[in-house]
Amino acid sequence: TCLGIPILFTDTSIGTITQYRWDFGDGTQFNGQNPPPHIYPAANNYTIKLAVTDNHGCTDTARTNLVVTALPAFNFTGLASQYCAGNKVFLSRPPYPNFLSYTWDNGDGKLFQNNVHVEFSYPTEGQYTITLTGVHKYCGPIQVSKIVPVYAVPLVDLGRDTVMCPDVRLQIGMTPVNGYTYAWSTGANTSMIYTDLFTRNYVLNVDNHGCSASDAIAIKVLPACVIRVPGAFTPNNDGLNDKLMAVNADLARNFTFKVYNRNGQLVYGTTIPTEGW
Repeated sequence: TCLGIPILFTDTSIGTITQYRWDFGDGTQFNGQNPPPHIYPAANNYTIKLAVTDNHGCTDTARTNLVVTALPAFNFTGLASQYCAGNKVFLSRPPYPNFLSYTWDNGDGKLFQNNVHVEFSYPTEGQYTITLTGVHKYCGPIQVSKIVPVYAVPLVDLGRDTVMCPDVRLQIGMTPVNGYTYAWSTGANTSMIYTDLFTRNYVLNVDNHGCSASDAIAIKVLPACVIRVPGAFTPNNDGLNDKLMAVNADLARNFTFKVYNRNGQLVYGTTIPTEGW
């Protein structure tokens, strides 16, 4: 049997018994036919004796040996201090002797039977209790439980790249969430900022207890929002003024750009403000 488990002894003597004397082998005794459940104080080998006397004064003694084993060490390994939602959790248990079965419970509705190694993940943020239960041959069910926090990966979306007229500032970022920290490429640490009055790229990194995500947005600020068309261009593929196109037309709506030759024939046309000929 296992240390700490109450042992029930039952007399099965035959005859007209008038006296009973139990000796539990640990220094304790009991007078009576059936003793109350007995708990042994330490792991050891014990000899239990029952001496009986009948109505004629005849006596007899029965003996049995009992091995009381200490509660076996029981644990599992591989658990990190915390996880991000969606990350894999890998756990293992040693091959303990005298165990008849094992059950893993990940605290989120998943059970695994008799696995030495288990793998799973948590889809949402929360505190989860992982429990490994083993049924010992002598000690019965034994459990070990550990609590692990799981944090959500922030959802960061700064939107599409944007073109703006001069002297206009746009607020970008996300609604603040308790426990999140924010780091912008500009040095700001708030959840939302206003864009500068010049063209630049913005990157926001959001952290939730080590679970992080980031997004970037490019803000182009036009020098003016008056649409103009240059009077000349140099299509020599040197990367400078190679196309004839509208300037500052990025924000135009219902846009049409057409090029005619001197005979009035259409040689090029587009409705996309950023394209040219």
